[in-house]
Amino acid sequence: MRADEVILGALDAFNSADRAAWEAALTHDCVYWEPCSNRRVEGRTEVTDLVFMWRTSWPDLRHTETRTIAGGGPDGDVAVETVWLGTQTGPLHTPDGQTFPATDKQTVNPAAIIATVRDGRVASIHHYFDLANLMRLLGLVE
Repeated sequence: MRADEVILGALDAFNSADRAAWEAALTHDCVYWEPCSNRRVEGRTEVTDLVFMWRTSWPDLRHTETRTIAGGGPDGDVAVETVWLGTQTGPLHTPDGQTFPATDKQTVNPAAIIATVRDGRVASIHHYFDLANLMRLLGLVE
């Protein structure tokens, strides 16, 4: 399987809310980083817990891939440009422990993911998205 197929398969598992398939796509020492929130975790379970925490706020959250750039081999780096779509029907948990109630607002938020695939599994994910845009869409900031 090519590296781009590995990360896109993991994202499809997320879209389907298939936690087990998502987790199986990761290396045991996978690293996940969100620069905009400064959240960084390491480990298959820890990464899965953080990524699926977003589903508590947006149970219908899904990505729509717009472009993928990869070398074509089984291992290596992959860039995925995507758009996250969903409705915030659950509480939003912030990195500093605050919780905002559901807004029932739909969000459309462009993002980029830089992933590294090693031995057929995702070894790292750097997830870039516009947190200010997301807060604006939810009506939490102007």
